[in-house]
Amino acid sequence: MFVGDISLGEHFFSFGHGPRTLLEEGRNPMEDCKELFAKAHLVIGNLEGPISDFDYKPSSALSRVFRGGNHSAKALSHVGVNVVSVANNHSLQHGLECFWESIKNLEAAKVVVIGKSRAIERWTILTVLGKRIGLIAASDIKDQNYVPHNSYRMLDVNELILDITALKIECDIVILALHWGLESDILPDASLKEMGHQFSIAGADIIVGHHPHIFYPIFANNSNVIAHSLGNFVFDLPWSEQLRRSAILDISFNAMDKLASVSLWPVYISRRGSPTLVGEEVRAPLTEVSNLANPLDLFHFQSLDSFIWLRKIIYFVIMLPLGATHVKIDFLLWKIKCKLRR
Repeated sequence: MFVGDISLGEHFFSFGHGPRTLLEEGRNPMEDCKELFAKAHLVIGNLEGPISDFDYKPSSALSRVFRGGNHSAKALSHVGVNVVSVANNHSLQHGLECFWESIKNLEAAKVVVIGKSRAIERWTILTVLGKRIGLIAASDIKDQNYVPHNSYRMLDVNELILDITALKIECDIVILALHWGLESDILPDASLKEMGHQFSIAGADIIVGHHPHIFYPIFANNSNVIAHSLGNFVFDLPWSEQLRRSAILDISFNAMDKLASVSLWPVYISRRGSPTLVGEEVRAPLTEVSNLANPLDLFHFQSLDSFIWLRKIIYFVIMLPLGATHVKIDFLLWKIKCKLRR
């Protein structure tokens, strides 16, 4: 099973009432999905932001944003999320020490980490029911927090094609997790489709993407699956329905390593960033070739929410008195200073 972006910290607007606060209150934001995840051998997601208390200053907005605590890794393993990618533009938001402590916390909780720099780890191979599963994760998003860096893998098309081709020889199934696309898009653009096609030809059986924060249609046939964006899974961005509607991608293989089923389990994300299963399983028909004109489109988003910024501002104003108000004000003062410096 695959899920989208997992943020166990909190957005600037949700300090004191987002996923991190839920965990500090003793509540796991993913608890509703635990029973479903128990049916899968692998549950793979994108960890959006570090989970480390290294040099943590809770009264500082910049120290606090998108940062989960040391305890957060156990929350993942508790519900069955056992593989996460750290190849994304928020992993280094709080520095190298925080990044590496996050990986230490995850590995201590028996969560497999993918997406480290290619120089550190070219790929990851897991054995499940006697089958060798190869995983590669990379990011195509420029990191504005720590540049240059060599901690997580950046997306290089030619390099990835070489690695996928080599990994396919060693493994029964190859999975690619990519941080790519634009947050302003509701559908994959031509470049994402072209890259996905190239990676499929090279031998990737499953390609899953994150970063746009919106759930994109799923392209599937009886040979491979491409999910350009799985949207959010645990994230406190409640000001738009497009950011709150997502799904768990559920893929099964038969004994011959062929796709047996591809389905979606819809979820709705609460104001506090917690996903809840809603509705019934939706299955994708597996045909000989991908029907690019008719993918599995669960939500049918026609355009980007044109009022998203207004909704965001209204949310901030309404929620300002709740949670860590002083830290939200700290953020607001920082934004004003940034504007005045320009």
